Amino acid sequence: MDADDLMDPERIEKQARYMEEHTEVDVLTTGMVSMSNTFELLGKRCCHSTRPNIYNVFKNGDGLLHASMMAKTEWCKNHLYLNGFDRAEDRELFTRTLGTSIYHILPEPLYYYTDVQGLTLEKYLKSYQSERKTLRKNWKDALCIFQIFHLLLRSHLKSIIIRFYFFLSQEQKLLINKNTPLEENELLEIKNKIQKIRS
Repeated sequence: MDADDLMDPERIEKQARYMEEHTEVDVLTTGMVSMSNTFELLGKRCCHSTRPNIYNVFKNGDGLLHASMMAKTEWCKNHLYLNGFDRAEDRELFTRTLGTSIYHILPEPLYYYTDVQGLTLEKYLKSYQSERKTLRKNWKDALCIFQIFHLLLRSHLKSIIIRFYFFLSQEQKLLINKNTPLEENELLEIKNKIQKIRS
């Protein structure tokens, strides 16, 4: 977890119980709530499927949330992070291991992520550079040529668009449309949980 993030008080218990009941699963992540650094709830990001698809993991992570990852001890020992993939270490790990490991996602938003508003252009560009490096390294036996071409082109286009947003001083708009609105009952429940955590 990042130091400025929070988590649902029952997150660990729910994930541990799931892992104990589904011994075939190697890695388990969860949905997330997006919040500002003043704890204003911005929405949620949850997966559309509980089983990630390799193409969508290369494309956008497909709901695999690194910060809420729980995995078997042996799996962690055998699948280390690699240097040289700045700001995309998790994507590299996921795409390298997805073909030989069983991943699952609990769609419930159990992780409360502080969306950083002040990322620099350099950090955005570094992310996309590492994204392309990951794709070139881990595409074999996972993607067809058309998919590879589409993902590389998409990544380069994102780098161009990011530069355009920063040139116009509109970088704050980059976070728009990432989140799904929270239902009224979810909003109230999560606000209460955050208040209890902070007190």
